[in-house]
Amino acid sequence: MCSEIDRIGHGGIRSALEWWESGGRLAADKGENHWSGLVQSVLTEFGAELNRSLSADRRFLADVELDWYLRNVDGILAYTEAHRLADPFEVLVRRVALSGTLGSFGIVLAPESPFGADRLFRLISAEITDERIAEAKRLGPVWRKLDRAAMARLMRLKHLLALAAMVQPRLTHQSDVDRVDSWRSVYELLPVAGSKNVMPDHRSR
Repeated sequence: MCSEIDRIGHGGIRSALEWWESGGRLAADKGENHWSGLVQSVLTEFGAELNRSLSADRRFLADVELDWYLRNVDGILAYTEAHRLADPFEVLVRRVALSGTLGSFGIVLAPESPFGADRLFRLISAEITDERIAEAKRLGPVWRKLDRAAMARLMRLKHLLALAAMVQPRLTHQSDVDRVDSWRSVYELLPVAGSKNVMPDHRSR
């Protein structure tokens, strides 16, 4: 991690987000790797702050303060995506992961929150097209014989399905829950490194 990111994160998550809110940005010569490092640092520190503030005996993080944190974290993620400093899929993965962390603390987000499960599911499902599902059903059983490009497409679909499974427990529409379940048999057809190839079901946790 570069010294600039170390300096920004030195004061903790609040200091880093205050730097961002005041218009702070990495130097112009810092590219995707440096921004990825900054985002990772911010999300790690935010996760630690949630653990400190929302533990069973210390639930003192007020809603208004949480909204401030989320607004600025969202701002950083949106900025990196808009300025092509992060792959859109990477940004989506980070949003889903943070959504899951918030959900684990019992935090219920507004429907249109950038970290809300329903909103994230719309982004995920927009990528899981009927054409991609049809291709997976056709090529999945013979994935070991495919070229690299076809394998990459199937693996990206598999990752998208895994993200859908992660937000499933917090979806508010039963039709969306059922849609995720309908993809489980497709997931099992996709490339796997080991012997287990079952789509995770986070509802059982």
